[in-house]
Amino acid sequence: MIGISLLHLFKIFKLKPIKSILVKLKSDLHLWDLLKGSGIFLISKVFGILGIYLFYIYISKVYGAEGNGVLSFVLTVAVLASFVVNLGLNTYLVKLIPDLKSKDKGRDIDVFVKSSLWIILLLSLIFLGGTFGMESLLDDNVVNREWIRELQYSALLCLPLAVVLYLASYYKTEGQFVLFSALQNNWIQILAFLFLLIPVWSRQSPLDIIQAVVVSAFAFALYGWIKLPSNGFVLNISLSRIGRDFKYFFPMLVGGLGFVLFSMTDRLMLRFLVDIEELGIYAVALRISNLSLLGLLSFNAIAESKYSELYAQGNHQVLKSFVQRSTWIGIAVSLPIILVLIVIPGFFLGMFGHGQSFLSGKIVIYLFCFANLITACCGANLVLLNMTGNQKTVQNIILFTVVLNIGLNYWLIPRYGIDGAAGATAISTVVWNLTAMFFIKTKLGFFTLGRGRRDNE
Repeated sequence: MIGISLLHLFKIFKLKPIKSILVKLKSDLHLWDLLKGSGIFLISKVFGILGIYLFYIYISKVYGAEGNGVLSFVLTVAVLASFVVNLGLNTYLVKLIPDLKSKDKGRDIDVFVKSSLWIILLLSLIFLGGTFGMESLLDDNVVNREWIRELQYSALLCLPLAVVLYLASYYKTEGQFVLFSALQNNWIQILAFLFLLIPVWSRQSPLDIIQAVVVSAFAFALYGWIKLPSNGFVLNISLSRIGRDFKYFFPMLVGGLGFVLFSMTDRLMLRFLVDIEELGIYAVALRISNLSLLGLLSFNAIAESKYSELYAQGNHQVLKSFVQRSTWIGIAVSLPIILVLIVIPGFFLGMFGHGQSFLSGKIVIYLFCFANLITACCGANLVLLNMTGNQKTVQNIILFTVVLNIGLNYWLIPRYGIDGAAGATAISTVVWNLTAMFFIKTKLGFFTLGRGRRDNE
């Protein structure tokens, strides 16, 4: 399979000597922009992942599987909440900026970005206040106090993460890939890891980890905000502009939130249906399996704004070629990593602790590698639909698979534990990928997996 993929990739670019490869790539400006931008992002991701694995190994050795479980749950809720308070504005921004630039409306971009940021900040503060305020209303006999405390830390972490999420989309769309790469969750956690190495922590409570992550996230949010042009702290707000565009970005909110909920349903349900240690093992196995998506995510992160640009230009054939070439590159990058993870999963799991506890995550890795293989073959299908005016289709696909995923997790977790959660998510992932492929063919007239030829070939 690897040989077939690479052979097809070679045929696409007619690969001969290195010099001719570069000439061929540079002649396709859209693909060259993708490779250049995603290359910066990928390098950042690689170093980020090295640091993040040291972080998780450190947590496993010092705080055990429980520490991984608490971190996984708090991060899951915080990321989910940050998508909610972003209102879909972060996704809509990727589509809006190329359109405004084509109309020479740079001032409108500045107003929209600043207005969005202050709205996001306000909603985050409301969520934070509500989470802390509800504690006095809950009965200790009904609600576990540990859950409440973890939710409060999630709300606190949501505030900087929401700002970082929006700013990352802005810098990506503006082509500032170094800033975009810096504002990633991995780097936030790496800085938190460095904080934890300072000998001021008890090293007894998993909340040490969360507190370090919160401080780190605030540092990145502040850094990203002050790097905005024309002073990011100016109260340059136009609520009328946000309200006027609401009908466009609301479907993106529903679709984006649904996708995040879909990807996090397993961890949310595991927190309440199994022991926190099992969630910790699952989180480690999931993070290991996600190595196979590293290259794919790097390409997709940059391709998003390029899809919007090509669609806005109305060049359907170039868009089709660009999508199909990007998909083959993603397959070629993902396949070798998937094979390595399938062959030696125990090697990676064994890095996170002594004994056999983490080795119970092998089946989780197998199931996610299968799902990730399907994802690689289908390409950035939901992103493509979102950027080509099919937000409501994405919304419907995601809502359907969220319901499916919740149902499967509810049914399988009590029976099979973490393996059931992985199976539920893998099945749901395959369903949404194949469904999205069908709608791309129906609405855009091509499959994401194809020959990828340009007009002159």
